[in-house]
Parts: sequence; C-alpha cells; structure tokens
Amino acid sequence: MPIGIRGDIRLGIALETAKRGLRYTETNLDGWLNSTTLYLGGETPLGPVYLGYAYSTSGTWNIYFFLGTP
Repeated sequence: MPIGIRGDIRLGIALETAKRGLRYTETNLDGWLNSTTLYLGGETPLGPVYLGYAYSTSGTWNIYFFLGTP
C-alpha cells in the first residue's frame, strides 16, 4: 500500500513460542511461553517507522515505537 510520499506500509502478525530451560534468576516461571505481536511499519520522509503491540499468555504486554533506525 503506497502512502503517497515515499515507500510503502506493512501490516503483520508474529506468533512465537518458547520453552523455558534452566533458570538463573527467575524462580516462578516454568513451562511454555506463547506470545503474539501485531505490527505496522513503513518508510516515511523521516526514516523507517514501526509500531507494534505484543501480548504474552503469561499476562505481559508491550508497545513498541521506532522512528528511524532502531
């Protein structure tokens, strides 16, 4: 999808899973960790821009925003 001035815009989803192994500092986390990320990114006159939201089944969530090279 062109945004008119420069480049394009992308919408995506990422699914991740990991198994926690040997713990060094965390004592209450065990088993599998699943997370989902939705993101929107593209090229602008100020450089690349990226906006994302991530949620984990452990209840943790994050919002990411980058303008320029992260």
